[in-house]
Amino acid sequence: MSLVTIPLTNDPNQSLAVTLPGDTQNIPVRLSVSWNRIAGYWTLSISDSNDTPIVVGIPMLSSDGLYGDLLAQSKYLGLGTFFINPLSNNLDGIPQLGDWGINYTLCWGD
Repeated sequence: MSLVTIPLTNDPNQSLAVTLPGDTQNIPVRLSVSWNRIAGYWTLSISDSNDTPIVVGIPMLSSDGLYGDLLAQSKYLGLGTFFINPLSNNLDGIPQLGDWGINYTLCWGD
């Protein structure tokens, strides 16, 4: 199993190109992470290498336990699992503005 930590910052609007290791070939994607100020949570959008949207505006809330799969409803896409990794035991799985790299990391696994 491959595990990749996605290098997020606390910029409220960020976009980065990531290559996810696949079984037969690597998967290049573009991740866009934004802070939804009104709702009070982060969202994740994933596009292919041509900037064609694959999934848009997934709330980054770990409602299925601390390591809940953010792509649980999109398994048919074959993108693996994105999950929020709390860096201490007393966190609720809902990163706030300023939490990336301090209290949480975003991880991907196949």
